[in-house]
This record gives sequence, structure tokens and C-alpha cells, in this order.
Amino acid sequence: YPFTPEGVEEEVGLMVMEGDILLGEISTFIPSRSISLINENERTHSVELSNIYIEAEDGTVTDSYSVEESEEDRFQNNLMLSYKIDTRNMTKLQKYRLVFSVGDKTYTTTWMDYVPTPPIDSITYSIPEDKQSLEIKVHSTGLDDSLRYFKYDYQEDWEFNTYFTQRMYYDPETKTVQEYEPGMVTNYYCWNSSTSKEINIYTTENISENIIKDHIVKVIPNTDRRLSYLYAIEVHQKGLSKEAYKYWETLLKNNDGSSGIFAPQPNELRGNLSCVEDPEEMVLGYVGVSSVQKKRIFISSTDHLIYRTEHQCQQVTYEERLWDDMYKMGWDTVFYDEIEKAIYWAPRRCIDCRVYGNKNKPAFWPNDHQ
Repeated sequence: YPFTPEGVEEEVGLMVMEGDILLGEISTFIPSRSISLINENERTHSVELSNIYIEAEDGTVTDSYSVEESEEDRFQNNLMLSYKIDTRNMTKLQKYRLVFSVGDKTYTTTWMDYVPTPPIDSITYSIPEDKQSLEIKVHSTGLDDSLRYFKYDYQEDWEFNTYFTQRMYYDPETKTVQEYEPGMVTNYYCWNSSTSKEINIYTTENISENIIKDHIVKVIPNTDRRLSYLYAIEVHQKGLSKEAYKYWETLLKNNDGSSGIFAPQPNELRGNLSCVEDPEEMVLGYVGVSSVQKKRIFISSTDHLIYRTEHQCQQVTYEERLWDDMYKMGWDTVFYDEIEKAIYWAPRRCIDCRVYGNKNKPAFWPNDHQ
């Protein structure tokens, strides 16, 4: 049952900064405000910065940045501002800190050393005995003994197709059925993409052999459309300092939903960010300095054969007087049966892939589907 304790003040509207200084890459930073846990309909709020830059210990300042609006599904179609700084040519021999301003307040990180990241040897996948999911794993060997803490993110893309091939379509303006002409791009093949949202960290601190083996970075249920045709995942591996690892570990424990008297108790979450004008202000986030190693694999549905669709699709005929109503209810025409002299209809989700994605094929995609 919902329970709101009395006398507990909620911490909302706190400054939040996501991102890392990634040497050799374009670094991305996303500022926002914390929101209430009680109001389920509230969305996180984007924050417009008046300035942002990276300062090196020798006084060098990298203050050229670009601003983009990103509409990511983790924000439920809420436009978020992301600030990008070119850190591709910055040296790994100095300490750095991030500085940014919101209105008349300035926020800064502590000075941080660069943490190197070892390359990814391979990415593999396995299927548990029950065949209810597919597990994607990462492996790295030959790690320097000083590198013990890691964080994982990923970018995933997948191609899928519809249950039926649509050979004609209903035009609601003319209230007529039109045939797809040869060469027209149909809505049979589509693509979609996503980025990681969960916290995924790993340490070899208590392992005698300093290697990363069979670390799971993604689990995909066998009913997920990602596994229906062709799936690609690019895993990003980043080295962490011990302090950064402890921060992400605490955040993970505070949000894992565990309970009971022996469960870890919530901790106050302070990262390495602070407000210059008000050092007591709570600021959320931990910005590190590292590099990132990337590796991508493709997985075809023919490689695993575990995908099971949860949707039922059927084709039926309707009288012409009902066509407009059926279209408004989410149905569309599929094909004309020459023998029965009838036009068959199906739910749009069964014949139009755009219901679950778009026609934006990634530039690196290995086939020529349109």
C-alpha cells in the first residue's frame, strides 16, 4: 500500500549532472533536477547551463561546447539538453575538473586523475537452459593490476519486420484502397535503438586473477522484439577510480528495492560535485576522467531460435462501409484475394513496423533492406 511518512522532508529539485570526461572521445554531460518519488506522473527536468568547461591542473581551459536536444525513451519523450565538449586531444598526464554554471551558481568537481581502460577482448552470448532469455557477456584479459573497477554502458540497435507483408494500404483522405507500386518502400522492415539505463559496475578487487570473464551486461527476454530478426549491441567499458566505484555501488544499493533487517540501509549519496557558493548544497552525480573501449557484435535470430512473439495476428474481411471505421480503430488493408474477390485487413501492429520503430537504418547495418 502507498505510504508517505510524516515529518520527512523530500529532497526534490536537486542539481544532477550525468557524464564523464572521456579522453579520446566527445564528452557528453546531461544536467537535470531530481524529482519526487511520490508523484508518478512527474518527469525529470532539463536544466539550461549558462556555462560549462573542463579545466586542467596547469590552468588550460576547454570551454568550447555544443548543445543538443535529445529525446530519449528513459525520459518518456521529454526533451533533455546535452552538452558536448571535444576532449579527443586532451593529454592523459594531467588532473582535470568539470566546472559549470546555472544562473548565479557555479558547480565544480574535485580534481581527478585519468583512469585508463583496458580493451575488450570479446563479447559473447549464452542461453540459459530454460531458453527464456539471452545473456550478453563481456571478457577482458591482461589487465594491469592497478585496474580493478569498471563500469559498463551500451548502445543497442535492432532490425525487425512485420508479421504480414502489406501489399496495399487504405487512404483515409480518398477513402479508397491503394496498391503499393513496384519500387515503393514498404513498412515491412524497421529499426529501433536504445541506450543502457541500468547501473552496471564490476570489480576484480577480491579476485586473485585480474581478468573480466563472463560479466553480464545485458539480459534480453525471449519475447523481446530485439531478438526477432537482427540485433546489435556495442558495449562500452570504462575504468573507474575506487571512489567512483563506491559511489555507483552505493547508488545501486539504494535503488535495488531490497528490504529486510539484514538488507543494506540507504546511505547519503554524495558524489564529487559541489556548489562553490554553497558547499553544503546537496549535488547528485559523479564525474570521472577515463577513456572508453568499445566493441560491437551482431546476433541473428537464426543463431538462437528462442524468440517467441506475444502478439496474435489475424487477417479478416470487412464490408466497404466499415473501412473508415476500421482504419480509425488501428487496422489497415493487407492484400486482395483474387479467388474470394475480397480485401483482407489486419491490425496495424501486424503490418506496419513503424508502430514499434522507424525506417532509420543505422549507417553500419550489414544488409540492404529498405
